[in-house]
Amino acid sequence: MSDAPTGWEDIFEPDEVLLWQGRPDTAIVWQKRHILPVVLGLSVACIGIIWIFLTPLSNGYTVIMGLVLLLLAAFLAIAPSVMASMVRKASWYSLSNKRAFIAMHREQLGRKLTAYVIEPDFDIKFDGKDPATIMFAIEIRQPGNASYLTKISFDRIADGQHVYDLMRAIQEGKA
Repeated sequence: MSDAPTGWEDIFEPDEVLLWQGRPDTAIVWQKRHILPVVLGLSVACIGIIWIFLTPLSNGYTVIMGLVLLLLAAFLAIAPSVMASMVRKASWYSLSNKRAFIAMHREQLGRKLTAYVIEPDFDIKFDGKDPATIMFAIEIRQPGNASYLTKISFDRIADGQHVYDLMRAIQEGKA
């Protein structure tokens, strides 16, 4: 008979124990990585405004093209932070005495549960903010011929210091 919580029986190893579960903050936030899309969006907006006001007004199609550029600019500037918030809204985090779990449920893509072993020699990064982000793994992804590194983290969690302490205890073999 397993001591795993309900729903975790088929996922947990025999000596694995659930230590923490939580969800990320879903607020829309601007981050450093969103600067480039915002600058690009503002540039496209400028082109759209110039297109609207400096083209001859006799042809209504040129004004419509300028409006299309303005809509594209708004999408480029706003989409990264809104999409990140939507991904966090569909995410759940769990931590056992061996692994960290990230579960996602998006209507179009279905359910996904990914487990990451908490390695004893990995330098866990904790930003110390509230809500906190804790980076605990790196994954190599290969979507085609190219590959890139992805930082795996619990993003924008409320009790970050507690979760960070649990992860450090797991690394030291005390959890």
